[in-house]
Amino acid sequence: LPETADTLELLAEDGSAIPLLPTTPEPLLWVTSGGELLWRQRGMASPWTPSPYVLEDFAAPQVRLRAASMGEWLFSPLGGESSSVYFRQEWRTGAEPLPPGTLRPLSRGATCEPSFPDVCPWTDGLLTPVDFWEKETDPRYHSVVITLPQPALPRRAVVRGLSYLQGWGGKDWFVLEGSVDGEQWQSLARVTLRDMSALERSLRDATFGYYAEPTGGESPFGDGPLRLGAQEPVFQDVPLSSVGPVRFVRMSVESLIYDGTSPPAEFYTLSEVSIFE
Repeated sequence: LPETADTLELLAEDGSAIPLLPTTPEPLLWVTSGGELLWRQRGMASPWTPSPYVLEDFAAPQVRLRAASMGEWLFSPLGGESSSVYFRQEWRTGAEPLPPGTLRPLSRGATCEPSFPDVCPWTDGLLTPVDFWEKETDPRYHSVVITLPQPALPRRAVVRGLSYLQGWGGKDWFVLEGSVDGEQWQSLARVTLRDMSALERSLRDATFGYYAEPTGGESPFGDGPLRLGAQEPVFQDVPLSSVGPVRFVRMSVESLIYDGTSPPAEFYTLSEVSIFE
């Protein structure tokens, strides 16, 4: 903190003031293939062995570590106008090669709902993020249904790059269900994505919520900034319960809202969904 700078403060429910200091850099495992993000994960320790489900059958994967810190300083010079400086700093290691994956998912090339005139972009193995809607008049979606080529016993699911509308309650659950006929559904998995107290939500929103993410063109490495806070995408490797053969797999996120219910959240963007036997 510069000697002449102040920081913003968050007023807690008990009346205390919490200074909004620059965020602590947290190392993130960052795996890419063909220039696209294959996996990101926090809290990893060395040595790290990638899951075969994470590597899937992607060619020439590479791994590095990335981290970022962001914050704001306020200046009130004597006799001058007040001003502020918002900053963001990123760190990264060099990339190291990983062995290519060898697992091809059962869902590769499967059709999906929402439907597309060509191949479903979330089962094509290309890792390209695809938005669920572009115009305000486009329909909104709260789930993705994968139609497997034939009934199977799914044992694992991997979701990459999912962004969704987070409810005000601070709690979200990633839900996977299976069905034989697309009408009757059974639970395959329910994983907690977020469980934040009111204070934690307020601190996160005050720290990350008021700044526009810089564009990829601002990075000399060309891979865009780390998305933090509410903009952090979901990457999950999920073991599935056995419910017998299913033909359809449905993916959704339940998000706690103001009235205490947890309806399915609206989806924004998704890169890939993979189902393994």
